[in-house]
Amino acid sequence: VEGLFSDAARDLRLVNGNAYFDIARDERRPLSVDAGRVRVRVLGTRFDIRKRTGQVSVAVEHGHVRVMADAAARDLRAGERIVSDAALPLGEVGTFDADRVFSWRTGRLSFVDAPLRDIVADMNQYSDLPVRLAPGAPAEMRLTLSFPVGQIGQVLAGLDAAYPLDVRESDTEIVIFASR
Repeated sequence: VEGLFSDAARDLRLVNGNAYFDIARDERRPLSVDAGRVRVRVLGTRFDIRKRTGQVSVAVEHGHVRVMADAAARDLRAGERIVSDAALPLGEVGTFDADRVFSWRTGRLSFVDAPLRDIVADMNQYSDLPVRLAPGAPAEMRLTLSFPVGQIGQVLAGLDAAYPLDVRESDTEIVIFASR
């Protein structure tokens, strides 16, 4: 997260990853978070932004925010979430499981029917070695997992044993291949 705070505004830019904000209400200085195509404007609230390659999601824990992408805008209230991707600048407003969405804040990663590419992206926020998908790896394979961030190595070993994946670790990286 990069930012600029002044007497008139609070402007941040989320480059990649997750960010959780607990913002004090200040109508004179609204907070704006730029996450690429998506921009969030708030006066005071608690919310989460998750930015991945090609996708941004915003989930509101308390208060409300305005989410804008291209010419579209949606207001979200506590308990609501929206996803933006290349196909749909602002998707439908829906509800979410707060325990799962905010689990990363307590050192746990939780996924329900998530593509392997998203799981790998989140692992990279915590892994000592970069984890990457080799060309041809099943990036869209959908998995349901929950684990402490300190057990990434064990989770990868379990994926290697239970799924058609070949996980190889070197001194510099961990690469996931499709099994042959």
